[in-house]
Amino acid sequence: TILGWNSECEALFGYDKHEVLGRIFLEFIRQQSRDDLSKSIRLAFRSTTSPFLTVDFVNKHGSKGTMELRLAPSKHTGRVVLIGRDVDHTTLHSSRLKSIMDAALEPIIVASEAGIVEDYTSAAAKLFKFSSEELRGCNLAELFHQRSAMVGSTGAELVGTTGKEVYGKCCDGTVIPLLLSIGEGLCNNEKIFVAHFSDLRKRKEWETKVRALADDLARL
Repeated sequence: TILGWNSECEALFGYDKHEVLGRIFLEFIRQQSRDDLSKSIRLAFRSTTSPFLTVDFVNKHGSKGTMELRLAPSKHTGRVVLIGRDVDHTTLHSSRLKSIMDAALEPIIVASEAGIVEDYTSAAAKLFKFSSEELRGCNLAELFHQRSAMVGSTGAELVGTTGKEVYGKCCDGTVIPLLLSIGEGLCNNEKIFVAHFSDLRKRKEWETKVRALADDLARL
């Protein structure tokens, strides 16, 4: 029996809480998922962990969807809190992000809150001389040379940085000057870091030539 219903449930199922309180939650679950959910709820009270399962549902308008449910039972009250996530929305969000990353021409890296690289553009892989899959799973901080002393274990120290010169470390050990901007955001309710890099090697070469020319002129 449904005893609580928040705004996220209203958005997902299309019903406000006054329409569902007191009703059986299984009414909103498609037939093929009801047995699995009923069994999981019974087993949840004998488990020391919060079970996870995927179920199919139907919203108020008759549209079908899939959601992930985490069951959090209370043995003292005999109640179960169901924590859900819309799988279809999550998949769509991830697909859109992948499309954006595939289309981007600039070196961009997306990392988790722990600093682990989760996605990146092909330009980023090329900049750091990694193959198409080698960069994924690396720690963001590992891409900076020790000369960039302000970088900690995750790179989180640089969040909010705009246009800061740092030194990157390529896969082959090459050290390159970079211009870094890094911000943070949310993806599937999880914090992420988004780092944008600009290769400064050509600019540094040009600056060196300009200084050399200025020195030559000063000696005339």
